[in-house]
Amino acid sequence: MMNNRAELLVNIARRAPWLLGGNEAFFPEIVDIDIRELIKDKDEHLTIICDNGQVYRQKLSLSIINDELKIDKPANWEDSSDSFHVFFRCPERGRYFFPITNAVSYPSVFSAPVPGTIYTLQRRRSRRIETTGNMSVIFRDETNVLNNAHIQNISVGGMMICESCTSDRYQMHSLIRDIFISVNTAYDRDTDTASRKIWPLISKGRIVRSIFNKEKSLAQYGIMFMHESSYVKETLNLLINGFTREQ
Repeated sequence: MMNNRAELLVNIARRAPWLLGGNEAFFPEIVDIDIRELIKDKDEHLTIICDNGQVYRQKLSLSIINDELKIDKPANWEDSSDSFHVFFRCPERGRYFFPITNAVSYPSVFSAPVPGTIYTLQRRRSRRIETTGNMSVIFRDETNVLNNAHIQNISVGGMMICESCTSDRYQMHSLIRDIFISVNTAYDRDTDTASRKIWPLISKGRIVRSIFNKEKSLAQYGIMFMHESSYVKETLNLLINGFTREQ
């Protein structure tokens, strides 16, 4: 039995038809996209993977009708489960998968609630860890202004940060520099102060992903580190591995 849902998704995702293998690690990431934007009521080359490991690959119709997701049943369907994962590729956007639960089986079609969560599968050469709210970053933007933000996840190659704001502040592909990462390591109740550990300075980075939620006044940015020092890269890898063990 899988230890947790993330492990289950990783193992399921390894069977996705677009993966070529190799030594990279694969990690599922939730994407902030409404499934209605992806499904265009047309036939798709789908891969359906049941929880017992049974795999079905076929060109099937995928649509949303009256807030219900409709999926053609594979011709050779032999599974009794009402939950499975659906993988598909959207040429304009990328590759995705989502879980289906409580599916109602009809002779030629499945009907299920529209999934609220969609995942994309990221291939990375280094492991990315989720932080626990105790990691932050300070950096300079292209106008030389100091900025600070909360780090949501981080790897040797980059990080995802978030901040409360009323507008999208950074342009895609813009550069940042003098990146300082700090971690709260201990809290002293008597003095109401927190000890912090400063990680090695990362000289430069680039904005490679931008998500702005106007309703929540929240912005998220994916940043790719542009390492100029192998020492910093190696030290960062050791710190991330140590941070994982401490959690």
